[in-house]
Parts: sequence; C-alpha cells; structure tokens
Amino acid sequence: MANDRREAGATRLGNLAEVAGRLTSSLEPKEVAWAAASAIGQAMASASCSVYEYSPVHELLTLKATWSADGDPDAGDLVGTSFPLASNTSYGQVVRERRTVETHVNDPGLSPAERDEMWNDPTILATPLVFRDKVIGVLTHAEKSIRHITGQERELFEQLATIAALAVGNARLFIGQEDQNRHLAALLEASRAVSSTVVLDEVLSVLARKAAEALSIVRCRVYEFDAASGDLSERTGYFAPYDRGELPAAPDVDDPSSSVRQALATGEVRLERLALPAPARRRLSRRKVPVQYVTRCAVPIVFGGTPLGAMAFLEPRGEREFSETEIELARALAEQAGAAIQNAHLFDALTQLAVTDGLTGLHNHRHFYDRLDSEVARARRYGSPLSLLMLDIDDFKRFNDLYGHQSGDEVLRLVARVLQAQLRQGVDILARYGGEEFAVILPNTAAEGAADTAVRSARDGPDTGVAGTVAVAPDGLPGGDGAVRVGERLRQSIEAEFGGAGSLALPEQITMSVGVAQLADGVEAAGLVAAADAALYQAKRLGKNRVCSG
Repeated sequence: MANDRREAGATRLGNLAEVAGRLTSSLEPKEVAWAAASAIGQAMASASCSVYEYSPVHELLTLKATWSADGDPDAGDLVGTSFPLASNTSYGQVVRERRTVETHVNDPGLSPAERDEMWNDPTILATPLVFRDKVIGVLTHAEKSIRHITGQERELFEQLATIAALAVGNARLFIGQEDQNRHLAALLEASRAVSSTVVLDEVLSVLARKAAEALSIVRCRVYEFDAASGDLSERTGYFAPYDRGELPAAPDVDDPSSSVRQALATGEVRLERLALPAPARRRLSRRKVPVQYVTRCAVPIVFGGTPLGAMAFLEPRGEREFSETEIELARALAEQAGAAIQNAHLFDALTQLAVTDGLTGLHNHRHFYDRLDSEVARARRYGSPLSLLMLDIDDFKRFNDLYGHQSGDEVLRLVARVLQAQLRQGVDILARYGGEEFAVILPNTAAEGAADTAVRSARDGPDTGVAGTVAVAPDGLPGGDGAVRVGERLRQSIEAEFGGAGSLALPEQITMSVGVAQLADGVEAAGLVAAADAALYQAKRLGKNRVCSG
C-alpha cells in the first residue's frame, strides 16, 4: 500500500512537472491555452480537455483551446465561440463560487439544454482558473462514461489548473503589455495625424488604419453624421491586406449603418454578433472556412456633446470579444476622430470667412483676385474667352446720407441677392469688390455673343453705352450669351426689383451702372480690371443706369 501511494505521488509529481514544463515554453496566449488543454488532458487521461476564457464585463465564457484523446479533427471548430455564463448552471457555480464542480448527464436538476450539451461527455469536471485572485477562465475534463471522480484525481486536476492559470495569466499579462504598447503607439500616431493636417480624409484614413491594426480587426470604416439633416456618409475605410473581400459574403452584414445609427442614438459602443446567411456559410464551407458568425462594433464619434459620426469595426473571421482595454482604445481613437472632424469644420469655416464678405455673403475683394488670376490662367491655357463685369450702384452715397447706413447695408444685401439669382450657379463668380461696387467674372464668355449684333443700333451715338432699349428675348430677358447681354440682364433686374412695381419696396428707385471688358492678348488680371473700370466710368459719365463695353 505504501509503495502504491509512493508511485501515485511520483506519478502526480511527474505530471505536474511535465505540465509546468510545457506551459512555460511560450507566452503566446493561444499556444499556452493549447498546451494547457493537451498536457492536462493527457495527464488526466481525459476524453477531452478544454480551456475557457472568462469575461466579467460581458459575463461570457469563450473557448480558447480544446484537446481530444481520439484526435477528433472537428474538435477545434468551436474554438473562439462564446456562450453566456447564465446559460450553464455548473459553469456559473465554478466561476461565482470559485470551486470545482463535477457534473453527470443523469444529475437531477440538470436543465434539458445542459443535458443535451453533455450527451457526448456524460461526465465533466470543471474548475476555475484563478490568477491574482481573479477568475480568468475555466478548465474542464470530460469522460465518455458516467463516473465519479476520485478525491485524488480532483486534487491533481486542481493543482494542474493552478499551474495552467499561472501560465495563462502570465501570457495575458505579456500580450496585454504588447497590446498596451501597440495601443499607445496607435494613439500617438493618431494624435500626430490630427495635429499635422486639416485635410479630413487624410486624418480619418490614418485613424481607420491604426484602429484596425491596434485592435487586430479586418475592417474599419469611418462615418460622418450631419445632425441637421440626419445624413450618414462613409468618409473612409481600411481593409487589412490579408482581407480579400471573401468574408462576409452578405451586404446586410457588411453594411454597419444600422449599428452606427443606434450607437449615435445612444452614445454608447454597440457590439453585435451576427449570423451569416446560409448562402454565405455554404460558400465559405467549400473554402474550408468554418465561419458562422461575425462580430460588428460601432463606436460613436462625439465632440462637445455633438454626435459627429462613428467608427465601425467588422471582424468577419468569426466571433470576437472586445476587452475593456480595447473598447477604451476604440473610444480614444473615436475622440481623436471627433477632434479631427471638428478641426476640419473650423478650418472650413475660417477659410470661408477669409474669402467671404461679411455683409453680403459674396466673395470678398481678396478672393475675387485669387479667382480672377486662376480664370485668366485657365483662359490662356485653353484659348477660351473671359469677360469681366464691374457694377456700381448709382448715387449710393446720397442714398446713405438720406436714409442712413442701415438702410444702405440692406440695399447692398438685396442687390447681392438679385445679382446672384441672374448668374450661372457654379460657373460665374460674383464678388463684392468694395463699397457699393460689385464684380462678376464670366468664364468662357465673350463680351458680345452672336445675338449682340442686333443691339448695336440701340446704342447712344458713337459711345459704347447700351441703354435700356436693348432687344429682349421672348422670356422678357435680353437674348444672346455675351457679357454685354449678361450685364444688361443684371441692370434690368436691379431696375425692376427696386422700382415702384418691384417686389423690394424702397424709398426711391435704385439703379446700377455696368462696365464690360473682355480679356485681350497680352493683358493680365490687373489690365482686365482696369478695362472694366474704364467702361464703368464711361457708363457713369453718360448718365448712369446703363451698360458700357470697353
């Protein structure tokens, strides 16, 4: 008897030493979990041995590794799958009470679901994996028959579990340190990207890539949200180099817009486990890819309490659990994205202010010259015509003196609105040149179009003025497409809108004089402005409220 005990003790010590040796050969969590399952399974003569990871945040157990004595090739298919702790009473006792639990398929009180799960393993021994006084997982030993485990076997199993917990915990610490370093590097690069440029798409592209790399995620998309309109638009995205677009093969799974909207509505991170449609599963099974579920995560981008968009992650290789640290990293990167979006909006607003006249909302004097230089260069490059109109409100100083500057400012705003309505949107460039003077750049427009020959006889004498007797097209506006015609249309619009019968009632009639000039060979922007100014002066000299061409 004494010899038997000594032999059993030696065997137990040998098993412990062998398991400890195998578990210290790696610090890679997957390898450690597999080493624990295989070494302990062999030491315990298990039919199968499995290692589960416990997530206290989500109350989930995730299968990390499983070993079977018969070498079942399908044994590893379930690795990576998770189930709620509440769905298994025995495992719930193991985790919450921190004790070893032995379960048999014929135990009274066992739920039908648990009994169905045990049909292939009638006896299961489960014990907690405890590291630094926290339950980090569950170790299970299964047998193919109903048998009560001896006290000695139970003690050995618990000792092996202690060794396994130490190895798994250390591996998690090691990988956690690596993750932390990777996360810090991602945040540092994201911060540099935000501070280095105001080009929004460039910043968001960096953020999407760093987020996917730091979280080891296959796909990341960044969406921008317009709270005023409710529009959601994809700004950029990142696909891992090894992602060939095979997974998932279902548009409704790959489109995270519904998750994004829900995350924006709640302001919280949204995690989803989605089942692949049957056609996608069949296609993947033919490629030997055992994927039935995918994981989607949407992280809202909020800045100053305002929802600006979201980062959406997709893991198409199966179910994926996000740790608290990973969620915090995703939130931190989303904050960087929020700062980038806000910076871009502020930059756009400042840029707009820099080129916009504060009173009328038109382009200002500075931006007028920038655009004129560009249009002159374009006209030279393509050999196309370019014309310029200079417009001035007649007797505006007298109007200001009589009715006050507030009334004068209102006239300027109304004139700007009337002029803008008569021009080609997105083509012609209207600017407030200064005071009561406006300028219109007319790309691809000659001073006189084909229809303007009919106007020449209406001009006053030898000068180049065009009075209000210009020929009119059937729609009531001057015909033709020349700059002179455009100038006359603008002059008539102001006269009509601010006259007695116009819709804009003012104390007295408002009229406008217009000077027209076409870009000539050898003339630059300044020369074109001088020619249009000279034509405007001619219109003023000849009695105002007319168009003159230089």
